[in-house]
Amino acid sequence: MALKRWFCTLALIGPFGAVPALAAETTTAPGQRTTIYVQITDSHLIFFNGNTLPRGVIVTFEAINQGKQTHNFSIFGRSTPVLKPGTRAKLTVTLVKRGLFGYKCTINAHGKLFHGLFAVT
Repeated sequence: MALKRWFCTLALIGPFGAVPALAAETTTAPGQRTTIYVQITDSHLIFFNGNTLPRGVIVTFEAINQGKQTHNFSIFGRSTPVLKPGTRAKLTVTLVKRGLFGYKCTINAHGKLFHGLFAVT
């Protein structure tokens, strides 16, 4: 049975606080594949099409570094390679557990500003 869900993305902007980004509608079901685009700049990380998916979905996070510094994207204990400015990388995982899971940039001290939670329902 497909789940239909509305969700809102949050951009975590360090000293500027959290700012809502896009609201979108998605229909996903266990076993389906989807892609979530993650924009990385020197001041924030933004999920462009959602930060909530149901358990069992196969998700590819496509991280795009649009900043001037090197970054990466780490979630579920896995990380993209180091992304130089203007590069991108994909990270594919199957969502097997329900809960809230942290994501962050693991380069230097970036994780203090570049972090947040991803929900698996």
